[in-house]
Amino acid sequence: MSFFLNFRFYERNGLFSLTKFLTNTNDNERREKCLKAFVNISYYDEEEYKLKISDEGIIDILLDFIQNEVENTLEIRELCFTILSNLCKNCNKNKKLFRKKGGIELIINSLKDANIGVSPNYAVYTLSVLDCLWNAVLGNRKNENVFLENEVTLLYFEMNRKGLYVLMEFLEICGILQRKVALSCLSYIIENPRAINYFCDWNSSRTMINSTQLLIKLYELEDQR
Repeated sequence: MSFFLNFRFYERNGLFSLTKFLTNTNDNERREKCLKAFVNISYYDEEEYKLKISDEGIIDILLDFIQNEVENTLEIRELCFTILSNLCKNCNKNKKLFRKKGGIELIINSLKDANIGVSPNYAVYTLSVLDCLWNAVLGNRKNENVFLENEVTLLYFEMNRKGLYVLMEFLEICGILQRKVALSCLSYIIENPRAINYFCDWNSSRTMINSTQLLIKLYELEDQR
C-alpha cells in the first residue's frame, strides 16, 4: 500500500510541488512543517523512490539550509540532516551525490561546533548529524576516504584537523547518549585501512591524551555507571 501511495504522490507531481513550496517559503514554521513531510517521505526504503526525490534537487536545498545558520533554526537543520540520512541509506547513487555536493564537509563542520555534544539544546541535532554520518558516509569507501582526508580548522589558532580527528575530539566531550552512537561510527570507520594511521596519530587538542588513552577513559566511565 505504501509503495502505491508514494508513487501516486510522485505521479501527481507531489514531490515537485512539495519541493517548490519548500524553496519559495521564507517562513520558518512552514519550512519546518514541509521538511517534516519530507522526513516521512524519505523513510520509504525503496532506492528508485529515493532517487526520484533527489532528482527534484532536494539535496542541494537541504545542504544550503544547513549552511545558512542565520536564516534556519536548529530544528530545521536537524530535519535536513535526517532527510539526507534517509535518502542516502542503502542508496549509493545518493551517497555519491552527497559527496559531490560537499555534504561530508558539512558533517565534519557540524561535529566541530562548540555546542554539539555538550548543550542539551543540541541533543537531537547531534544525533541527526551522527545518523547522517552513519548512513551517508560509512559503508561507502570513497565517502569514508573523503571523511578521513578532509581537513577543517577546529579553531582559528589551531592546525587543520581531519574528519577522524574531529570525531575523536567530539567523543572526548560528548554526552553518554551521543557517545554510544559516535563509538559505533568509530568502530565502523576504523575498519578502513586508511583510518589506522589517523587513529594512531591523534592527540587531544584539549588534554593531549591519545586514542588509546581516550578509549580506556571512556571504558572506565562506562564501568563506573
